[in-house]
Amino acid sequence: MKKMILSAIVIAAVFMFTACPKAGDAEPKEKVKLSFHVMSKCPYGAQVVTGVKPAIDKLGKAVDFQINYIGNEKNGKWMPMHGEQELKGDKISVCAMKYMPENYFELLYCMAKEFRKIPENLDSCASGLKMDVAKIKACADGEEGTKLIEESYKASKAKGASGSPTIYLNDEPYRGGRGGNDFLRALCEKYTVKPKACSEIPEPVKVKVTMITDKRCPQCQAERLAQNLKGVFPGLEAEILDYMDEKGKAEYQKFAAKGHKLLPIVVFGADAEKDEGYAKIQKWIQKVDDKLVLRVGAKFDPTKEICDNKIDDTGNGKVDCDDDDCKGDLICRKEIKKKLDVFVMSQCSYGTMALDAMERSEEHT
Repeated sequence: MKKMILSAIVIAAVFMFTACPKAGDAEPKEKVKLSFHVMSKCPYGAQVVTGVKPAIDKLGKAVDFQINYIGNEKNGKWMPMHGEQELKGDKISVCAMKYMPENYFELLYCMAKEFRKIPENLDSCASGLKMDVAKIKACADGEEGTKLIEESYKASKAKGASGSPTIYLNDEPYRGGRGGNDFLRALCEKYTVKPKACSEIPEPVKVKVTMITDKRCPQCQAERLAQNLKGVFPGLEAEILDYMDEKGKAEYQKFAAKGHKLLPIVVFGADAEKDEGYAKIQKWIQKVDDKLVLRVGAKFDPTKEICDNKIDDTGNGKVDCDDDDCKGDLICRKEIKKKLDVFVMSQCSYGTMALDAMERSEEHT
């Protein structure tokens, strides 16, 4: 019985939140399904909503586009990760889907472009699009909006979607690029008979990246990072160098001299700027001569002692915690039993989630 109810919820949500084609468009013989599960105030969720628009515009009715939102239930109440403002924005979205089925995506796209202003940017977006949103506001402010968004949250829960965005292409997990041409390529691969727009996709720009890592650094994960960057740059060609090798050390010294002493170091050539994906990483780029260095939160210093490998890495006769490099390192600290220090930001959703979890754990101790 529970499975039947859950299936009904999912079907209802999909029916209600499917992107409808514009009036006058011809009905295609074949459709490809693209499903988003997002948080409206998440930068990555907003990124895919804005990124997919060119593909939807070009393929029109040939895309069965669906969007649902991600929230969690606590004490019978559903709430998204970013709080009340995000909840209000989510309600606006699902109400727009119901009352403006032919052009709701234009509104979502406009609001997503400045996602930090959601839900306050409803009026400015509606005005620019010449939309009458009275019904949407009435729905979002009332019981109807609450029911609609709960159905959407439950649909995401049923799919196991907890990260924003979670994307499915023809009900299979999608991990490709998030630009317009990326989505267009992925959609076009699924058609038996390709729509005309599929013949007009430009070839991805060849983007070369050099990654300097260290086999002694388990957290560097250069291969995984390269795979993630492939989602930004479909034409990515990655060269991974190890600090312990002659070439890797020589390249490391070039960038260490410019202040980049921690691994991994991720270096693009100027060709990266020609790809549409560059805009997604531009704010984390630092120019070093004619190279583009991506800040990735690197923490590993290959010139210092590694504190838990039982090897004298620096050649000074001191191993692991005996070396001054390891003073203050977590692994070298003496354990103080039953003591836990927690450092959080009061307005950070992850910090408050951790504190809530601690409260629940205390109840069971």
